[in-house]
Amino acid sequence: MTSTTTVFVRLLAEGLDVWRPVPAQRLDGDYFRLLKPDDFGGDAEIWEFPPHSVVRCEQLFFEGESKWIAIATPLTP
Repeated sequence: MTSTTTVFVRLLAEGLDVWRPVPAQRLDGDYFRLLKPDDFGGDAEIWEFPPHSVVRCEQLFFEGESKWIAIATPLTP
């Protein structure tokens, strides 16, 4: 079984910065595949990157610790 880590994805149309903790599978380096959480509400939240997207992440320090933040989708050739 592949282990998962938590990646934070920005929610859009919230009126302020809101970040959703999302389970993700690490692929290589700073690339992760976002998984669909059991409580995913589809219409209730608009994610910057939807479930099953491959995203590039940065580790940022906030809320007192280092966390992975989804910042971009990979470029395609």
